[in-house]
Amino acid sequence: MARASRTDLAVLGALSIEPMTGYAVRAGIRDVLGHFWSESYGQIYPTLARLEADGFVERQPGERPRSSVYGLTPSGRERLLALLMAPDEPSPPRNGLL
Repeated sequence: MARASRTDLAVLGALSIEPMTGYAVRAGIRDVLGHFWSESYGQIYPTLARLEADGFVERQPGERPRSSVYGLTPSGRERLLALLMAPDEPSPPRNGLL
């Protein structure tokens, strides 16, 4: 699974629990997956914008000014299930010393 697909999976998985802001998505990913996976705001917000453009998430105004809350659409839930059922493509091992 490509890096973008893994980011989609992490974001859609977080939003499957409840609608949340981009900040809350990152916090949820950090708290649950942080031992082995991390996503930056620079990855999350463009992913949310792309998922919204593709119809997988919908954005609603948040409680704070300039804040948005994202939620899954029915097609977003289908996309999440498709990503979960896709076979994993092992990534090549990385050695920081090389």
